[in-house]
Amino acid sequence: MKKFLSIILVFLFSIVNVGFTNYQGIGDVYWDSSKKIFDGTNYREQISLKKELGKERARFIEVNLEKSDLELLVISGDVSKKYTLDELITKAEDEGYHIVTAINADVFDMKSGVSKGMVVHNGELFSSGFQSEKVLVFDYNNKVRLETAPLKYKVKGTKQIKINPTSIEENKDSASIEYIENNIQNEQSTDTENNIDNVVDMENYVDNDEQYNENNNLVDKRTGENQIEPVDVIQEVEFTSEISFVNIPFGASKSLHLFSRNYGETTLTDNNSVEVIIEFENDEKARLEAGKTLIGKVKEIRENIGNAKLEKNQLILSSVNDTANAENLKNMLIGSDVEISIEDENQIYKEAKEVVGIYYSILKNGQIDTYGTRKNPRTAFGVKEDGSFIFYTLDGRQNNAKGLSLVDLAKHLKALGCIDGVNLDGGGSTAIYVRHPGKDERPILVNKPSDGKERKVANALLLGYKERGSYGVANISLYPDYALIMPHAEMKIEAFGSNDKFEKENMSSNINYYIDEGEGTIDENGIFTAGNIEEKVKIRGEQRDAVGYTEIQVVKNDLIIKHLGNKI
Repeated sequence: MKKFLSIILVFLFSIVNVGFTNYQGIGDVYWDSSKKIFDGTNYREQISLKKELGKERARFIEVNLEKSDLELLVISGDVSKKYTLDELITKAEDEGYHIVTAINADVFDMKSGVSKGMVVHNGELFSSGFQSEKVLVFDYNNKVRLETAPLKYKVKGTKQIKINPTSIEENKDSASIEYIENNIQNEQSTDTENNIDNVVDMENYVDNDEQYNENNNLVDKRTGENQIEPVDVIQEVEFTSEISFVNIPFGASKSLHLFSRNYGETTLTDNNSVEVIIEFENDEKARLEAGKTLIGKVKEIRENIGNAKLEKNQLILSSVNDTANAENLKNMLIGSDVEISIEDENQIYKEAKEVVGIYYSILKNGQIDTYGTRKNPRTAFGVKEDGSFIFYTLDGRQNNAKGLSLVDLAKHLKALGCIDGVNLDGGGSTAIYVRHPGKDERPILVNKPSDGKERKVANALLLGYKERGSYGVANISLYPDYALIMPHAEMKIEAFGSNDKFEKENMSSNINYYIDEGEGTIDENGIFTAGNIEEKVKIRGEQRDAVGYTEIQVVKNDLIIKHLGNKI
C-alpha cells in the first residue's frame, strides 16, 4: 500500500510540472496570480508543490511608490504594548490614513512587546530598540536603504553637590576640590597684600587646626578659642550622561533610560528607581527627532515611587537605584534647564520619515547573504534594482506547508527580481492584510497564521494614503469563483467597481467581457467556459472607461486541482 501511494505521489509531482514556471527557492509554480490593488501596486500569489515542503503559498505585494500616491508607514502604537495587525491598521486609520495593505515587521521581546530595532514614524523617534543593529530607512522621497549606524542619545543637566571643607578627604568629588581651590585663589588674590596670615594652603584649609573640647565645642588647637563650625556648601555643577535606551524597559545593564508618551501611559518601572520628569512648553517641543536637541525644565524628581505617568509635553529620565545615574537624577535641580540631544553624526537619518528594525539581511547586491536552513513561515522585505519593493509572506508550520529556509527565501526574493532582501519576524507572527478593490472597505487577513490565529506583534509595515478618492467607478476588479478549472468546465466571474483610489463603489450598469489571451468563451453574465488547452486565460471586463482583468488557469490533470484546491 505504501509503495502504491509513493507511486501516486511520484506521478503527481512528475505530471504537474509540465508547462509551469520554476522559481528558485520554491520550485515549480502552478498558480501565479496578480491583481492591481492600487496605482503602481499589485497583489500577487504563487503556489508551488515541492515534495519535501508540501504546498508552498507565497503572498506578496509589489509596489513602485514612484507610480503611486501611497505612503509607506511604520506603525507601532504604544511601544510597551503588542497588537494584532488589524489593531495596527486601526491605529493608522486613527491618524487619518486609508490602508491598502500591511505586513508584520520587526522581531520583538515576547514579554515586554518592545522591538529589537529602532522605530521612527513620520520623523519622530518612537524607540531606540533594545538591540538596534540594522534598520530599514524610508525617506521622504520614497527611497529605501539599509543602515547600521545607530543614533546616540545624551542628557545635559545641572545637579547639586554638598561640600564640607572639614571632610575633603572623604569628599573626593573633583568638583568639590575645584570649588575649594577657586575659593583659595580668591582669598589669596584679595587678602595677601593686607594680611599675610590670612593666606591658607590646602592642608590647613582642610584640617584648619581645629578640634572639639570636652563640651563638644569646636576650638582652635593653637589658641583654644571656640570656633564656628563649618557649614556644608551647596554647589551647582553641570553633568552630561549617555542615555542608553529610549522607550525600552529596564534590563540587567542598570543604564539610563528615557521615556516619552509613545512608550505608553506610564513608565512601568518599579519602586527601586529614580525618575526625573522634564516638562516642555508644548507637545511639539517634546518630540524626539534625529539630530535635534530638546530643552526642557525639571518639573519633579521621584524617588522610590516608579511608574510615573507619561504626558505628551514631557519626557522622563529613569534609572534603577544605587547607580551613578540614579545619583545624578536625585540631585538634579527643580526648575533647571535640561538638554536632551539625539546625535546623528553623519546625518544618516536627517531625511528619514520611517525606520524599522530587521531580523537578518539575507540578500545583498544580488548575492545570497545567509546560511539559514530551518524551515519556517516567513515575512520579508525585498528591494528591486529600480527602487520598487516587495512586502513578502509565506505560510508554514502546517501539515501541507512547512515554510522556507532563509536560503530559499533569499533565492525566491532574487527570482522575483530583488537585489536586496531582509528577513523580518516570521513564524507565528507572519501575517498579511490586503484590501481587495471593490470588495473590501478595509484590508482583511489573507494568509493562515501558523498559531491558528493572529499573534500580537510590536510593529508593522503598511501602505496607505490620506485623501479619499473621487466618487464614481474608475476601476473594475474581476474575481473568478475558482482559480483552477478543467477543460470545457464553467465558472462565474464577479465584477466589482472601485473609484480612482480603488475604494468600493456601486456599479449601475452591466459589464462587457472579453478574452484577451487563451481559448474559451464568456457571456454577458460573466460565465466563462474553458477551452481544451492547458493554459492561462486572460479575461478583461469593461464598463465605459473603467477596465479590469483577471486570469484563470486551465489544467487537464484533476490531481492538481485536488492537491492545490480549485478555490486556492
